[in-house]
Amino acid sequence: MKNEEVPPFRFNLQDACLPYLLPIQEFAFFSWKNLILFELREIFLFSEVRIILKMRRPTSIAWFARVASVVSVGTILLFMIGEGFKPLKITFTEWIGLLFFPFGISLGMILAWWKERLGGIVTIGSFLMFYTVNYLISGRFPSGWAFLLFALPGILFLASSYQKRK
Repeated sequence: MKNEEVPPFRFNLQDACLPYLLPIQEFAFFSWKNLILFELREIFLFSEVRIILKMRRPTSIAWFARVASVVSVGTILLFMIGEGFKPLKITFTEWIGLLFFPFGISLGMILAWWKERLGGIVTIGSFLMFYTVNYLISGRFPSGWAFLLFALPGILFLASSYQKRK
């Protein structure tokens, strides 16, 4: 037997993992580079990732705002269904008011579940525009505290976003 030189052992992650990852490779978003980078980040930065995840948890203000937004949007929907929403009988000026309340306020609260600051701004902006449009059309502001109560989750979402900034 000749003294043959044995080639050095080289570990190829792609060939080693290929049988297990073939089903995943069919998806368009999959790439080996992203998988390897994800694994390295998970191994070496695990403690930093845990800290970042803890920082992004919703605060108690955010959870209260979320619950209040579900109650607010649900109540608005109950009013619309219970009163029999008939879009053909609504005048143009009423549509302008409806654009901001309830549609704009509801849209802002739904958006705030993902983007708190933007959703809060849309909710409060819709509330203020509703009051402005109502004043320009009828010459007076809407009476009662109920409109402010429906917009309260938007204020809470804004407060939560500013709390997270600090």
